[in-house]
Amino acid sequence: MFTPGKRTPITTYAYGLLISVLGIAFLTACTTAPRTADDRNELMQDADSALIKARSDNTSFDSIIRNAPGFAVFPTVGKGGIGIGGAYGRGIVYRNGTAIGYTDLSQGTVGAQLGAQSYTQILVFEDAHALNRFQNGNFEFSAQ
Repeated sequence: MFTPGKRTPITTYAYGLLISVLGIAFLTACTTAPRTADDRNELMQDADSALIKARSDNTSFDSIIRNAPGFAVFPTVGKGGIGIGGAYGRGIVYRNGTAIGYTDLSQGTVGAQLGAQSYTQILVFEDAHALNRFQNGNFEFSAQ
């Protein structure tokens, strides 16, 4: 029988696994830039390809990013889980269409889930303040 507030071996295990996943994500986040020139070039090519595809899939996309102060492109985000999951992807940050640095995203999840996927994510910043907050590492935590 489930008693609210009472820790069972399963909930203790789940919390431990979640903390481990988040810890790994935090440590991985400390290494945002690709380590080698080849890896940086590959990420840049992948980001360029993702932008080309986004432009071809959505005719208004080009005007959206042209009018935005900045955006971030994560060409490949890998996500997977079996009850407990995570996601990770590296990207490039652009200001006024020019690459200015590297970024990454990580996510840890707990709940009913099974599977894996890979996707592209593009964040478009509404104003310069939002881009500056992103660059300074001021972000929000969300749960799903």
